[in-house]
Amino acid sequence: MSAISPPPAMKIFLAAYSGDPALTDRAVEELFREFRGGVLGTPDVQSPDMPMPCESYYAPEMGAGLLKRYLSSPTRLEPGALVDLKLLSMEVESRRRFPSGGRMVNLDPGYLSLGGLVLSTGKFAGHRLWLGRGIWGELTLAYRNGGFRPLPWTYLDYRDPTVLRHLTAMRRLLVASLREDRKSGDGTGPGSGEEPAAGNGAGAGSGAGTPPPPSGARAGRAAAPPGGADPGAGDTDMPGSSGGARAPAGAARSAGPRPAARQALGQANDRTGRDR
Repeated sequence: MSAISPPPAMKIFLAAYSGDPALTDRAVEELFREFRGGVLGTPDVQSPDMPMPCESYYAPEMGAGLLKRYLSSPTRLEPGALVDLKLLSMEVESRRRFPSGGRMVNLDPGYLSLGGLVLSTGKFAGHRLWLGRGIWGELTLAYRNGGFRPLPWTYLDYRDPTVLRHLTAMRRLLVASLREDRKSGDGTGPGSGEEPAAGNGAGAGSGAGTPPPPSGARAGRAAAPPGGADPGAGDTDMPGSSGGARAPAGAARSAGPRPAARQALGQANDRTGRDR
């Protein structure tokens, strides 16, 4: 028989995009500052701004030239916090609208667990689960066999090797914080301080060589992401992985899909964007 236990704390994740990086900066700063009195702190991993692969779907509302970034908070919160965070994200978005009524910035919060990436949305689809107060949750990426694995409904930008490298860096920090909890005797509840069982990605992201939180010129922005694989985790089969090789310093800001690949990503995402 199942025993009821408290949920493990999750690492807060955010994807943010607009046509103006300075506008995205302000919206992200507002969200982090206003959520539960600033509990989210300062982003510990933040990607460079990258072109939106499905821009043609959002362009009628948000305009052209959209740039998207992916970031995480050093704070771990209970999974139920995602509903409050999504609702506040929608409020912050509503403060910045074009005269036509369209959003100028889009904020997509979620959380990282040892098992994968969950995103939140106000739109129902058959694979999404009700979280409450109009918000649904979606497992967008599963973490298995040492790497993030896409699911049939995974958006193509979350299949991109560059994005996966940033998510892997975030997960490394999650693993490190869970280990600290175990050392201090905190966070010993089911799933809070344990890596998944063998065959489910155990040992993946085991933390060997876990880097300190990256720093950057702007609010915790990493100048270059760590490699796409967790050290010692056998991630050589991770999409886009080079067996743990790190990206060259200074290359992260310009990293991203090649133009032809970006066009293909955009065409495919245009067909599925209405579920986002």
